[in-house]
Amino acid sequence: MKGTRIKVWESDPAVRESFLQAFVPEGINVDISDQSGNILKDIRKELPDLVFIDTLFPGLDWKALCGEIFNNEHTFEVAVVLLFKDADFETLRVAKLAGATDVLIKPFQPYELLIKTENILLFKSRCHMKSNLVASHVGFSVEHYVGQPLTAVLGAVKTLRSLRERGIKPTDDQMRDIIDIIIDGSDELSTVIKKFGKLRSYHVTDRFSNKKIIEFDPDADDGDDGGVSLF
Repeated sequence: MKGTRIKVWESDPAVRESFLQAFVPEGINVDISDQSGNILKDIRKELPDLVFIDTLFPGLDWKALCGEIFNNEHTFEVAVVLLFKDADFETLRVAKLAGATDVLIKPFQPYELLIKTENILLFKSRCHMKSNLVASHVGFSVEHYVGQPLTAVLGAVKTLRSLRERGIKPTDDQMRDIIDIIIDGSDELSTVIKKFGKLRSYHVTDRFSNKKIIEFDPDADDGDDGGVSLF
């Protein structure tokens, strides 16, 4: 767990000491605060791997806070453990529904904290591996379905350019073939791009030159092109 970024917001000095007793001997760097005023701001700024939040801070709406963290695209991967002094089953259920990763009842033993922390980080790691695997398959699909028609269109254009550079006038049959390739490729590209339009991002490589030629990012603000960049 070394290198893990852990942030704690806790109002009770004895509980803050429990965190130090658990993490410091293990070489885990933990940042502990006794103030709740900037929890969301600090999480957005620092993006820790795991946070522990005391629900007993006066005026703290922990349900709304969990929702803000969980529903934000920049912070949803931050694991949140809510700290309760007492909690019945309904409270624990509501905490989970609000977006908390887990809960911990105070007081606790250092070994309890370490076990829970290890389990949460292990779960996060496995989820991240699955996410990367899915992203890899999606990227391959985009490359395959977009790359083929795009390469065909580029090939037709390069054929025309080559003929022009050599001063050769294409025959009518050659022009018909080239135009058909461009039209078919363009139609296929239009259909495929619409299907992939909801993806967070992708890029396409020209198979002739092995260079990235299109990058799509719907979150980018590049004017009227919807985040599509041509290289």
